[in-house]
Amino acid sequence: MPVIRGHDHDLDWWASPAGDPKDVARQLDQELGRTRLRRVRGADAESTTPCAICGDRYPPHHLLANSRSAAPVCPACIFDQEQRYRTDLPYLAAQLDEVAWEDLSFPAGWDAVASVLALCCGPNLARRLEDEIGRRRGMPVLSSRWHQPLRDSWVWLPSPEDRHAAFARLGAGATLPALAEALEHHDPGLRAAAKSICREAGVRWRDTLWHVAVAYAVAFSTQAFERHRHRKPVHVVHSTGDGLSQINDPFGVRGEPMNIEGGLEAILEQLLFPLLLGHGLLDEPREPARIYGATAEDSRAPRRRTDAHVSHDTDRAAQVAVILGMVPGYKSATRIWDGPAGTMTEADALRSAAPSSDLVAELRQEMRLLLAGFLYDAHGSLQATADDAWQRLGW
Repeated sequence: MPVIRGHDHDLDWWASPAGDPKDVARQLDQELGRTRLRRVRGADAESTTPCAICGDRYPPHHLLANSRSAAPVCPACIFDQEQRYRTDLPYLAAQLDEVAWEDLSFPAGWDAVASVLALCCGPNLARRLEDEIGRRRGMPVLSSRWHQPLRDSWVWLPSPEDRHAAFARLGAGATLPALAEALEHHDPGLRAAAKSICREAGVRWRDTLWHVAVAYAVAFSTQAFERHRHRKPVHVVHSTGDGLSQINDPFGVRGEPMNIEGGLEAILEQLLFPLLLGHGLLDEPREPARIYGATAEDSRAPRRRTDAHVSHDTDRAAQVAVILGMVPGYKSATRIWDGPAGTMTEADALRSAAPSSDLVAELRQEMRLLLAGFLYDAHGSLQATADDAWQRLGW
């Protein structure tokens, strides 16, 4: 069991000095798990701030940015390829430790994020991080997981009724070696299957990759069960691409980041998520109860496309170009409002549709952009030429 992080007055633990130490430890562990689940479920009411990339809502302090300039995101999106800024690891590591220490309901996925960073970003990482944090005039006090990542990286488990049978004998959580050992004891061929998947995907095997994949699978499975009214964060399968490659030097992943990213995606989708959740990303079942506002006691408004504003802005910019015919292969839209007079009776009075001045031309272009953006916001991604867009929606 880890050192209890922070101060939590709900944990009212006591034991008789004559009690069996094993019974005392079991009681403490059970109370820890119950208290955490109660806290996580209680945080659901505060889950009003959307992740900038996927749009799922969290309490605001449960979303972290990978650098000072970036938008706060959830643990499933911190390495997403749509991140606009490279990861500043000292900044992120200090945040991870601070919030985990203060809040028992901190999302389980953040422990997986810390695990992959601590295991993959080179030797003596804690010392290097502390030196840099100190240079920035911060308090260079990091948790033990950065010093001994394999021994001290610790991941929460779901409540006993929701967890996989492989973890039945474990407590509220466990270290990465304990989790890997439990999985391999449950299925002795599991590690060999993971190696085979990596070989087929062209990924070079390393033991670190296996422990990282176990951390991700267990942590995000835990998060799926604990936050039972959230969308499951299995989209982490597609959100590991390119992000590990984008960590500022000198703290980048040692070796080949793409190897870890590809291995994570393959092992999670093809092996560990199907084992722990019963499905991967590509065959995720529709679960209406997880939709915001689906139940009477859930007063949250439905998710909107614009909740995921980072990815929305990226898609929007590309789609506006399509709608306006600015993409090679599509007809140009510049003739809209700029062509010859129409055939209607009033055309003689209107004369030419060409702009009468540069000011009018600029105004029209701005209106095109605004209206194309409105079209995308209101109706979703529409692969259409400008003519198609006009005919379908009349903007």
